[in-house]
Amino acid sequence: MRRGNIAVDLADYPNALRLFKDSLSIFDALADDLNACGALTGLGLVLWSQGDFAAARKAHEKSLTICKAHDWQRGVALALQNIGSVELAEGDYISARKSFGLSLDIRRDLGDEAAAAYVSYWRGRPERFAGETEHAKQWLARAAAGFRQAGDQLGIAFALNELGCVAHDQGNDREALAYHLDALRDRAEASSNQEIVECLEGIAMAALSRHQLEAGVFLFASSSAWRGQHGAPLLPLLRDCSARDLEQVRSEWPRELFERAWREGEIATLDEAVDLAFTVTM
Repeated sequence: MRRGNIAVDLADYPNALRLFKDSLSIFDALADDLNACGALTGLGLVLWSQGDFAAARKAHEKSLTICKAHDWQRGVALALQNIGSVELAEGDYISARKSFGLSLDIRRDLGDEAAAAYVSYWRGRPERFAGETEHAKQWLARAAAGFRQAGDQLGIAFALNELGCVAHDQGNDREALAYHLDALRDRAEASSNQEIVECLEGIAMAALSRHQLEAGVFLFASSSAWRGQHGAPLLPLLRDCSARDLEQVRSEWPRELFERAWREGEIATLDEAVDLAFTVTM
């Protein structure tokens, strides 16, 4: 299972999937429910990252059933949070809010404020996706405060990047860019590649809105190539929004310029894309 976690950190999802499945088979044979839940959690997270939301739901629901049977409240809270992430990806914001709310209640009852910060981060996402940007900002501000109290720098970057997306949705791309760049600095230092890509996508949206078209197209192309290579697609709603923004640029910008920027982004390394992102101006 630890090797599966390492594979996730490296965004090697095919290997991570195999390793978590192997771990689950071993723990099931040993009737080791605690570690089986850990393997199910890892399996569900990988399936979610690959866009297989139905299979991810099955893994997290099985984990939830086991944790409830043993009254493992931390496990129940985590499973509910993960089920909420599936509901979010599927566009069921009402169910996602409920799952995140139940998870948050348990985290607070346990006094686990660090974990509660992550649930607050997730709780803000259905608000943003539903267009309730002010509610989203409130949840994300709570998450950021919790991360700061816990000294969780990567958690702070999660909240900052999502706050950047909210600012973009509200039409404030100067503020959005500031959030995304701050998050990118922390994630680049942590070498957290999938999260780096999420920052690049946010910066790309801000760049396009601020008419820095070459940089925006380059960064979208680089992010798209990374996701294709690692089998980690954007959530459907975010994919549709990105496609709409790019189509608008394609229709307004000379075709040869768009295609050149896209080709250059596709072949760039992630480090090269990060270096370019820091040249986007506010």
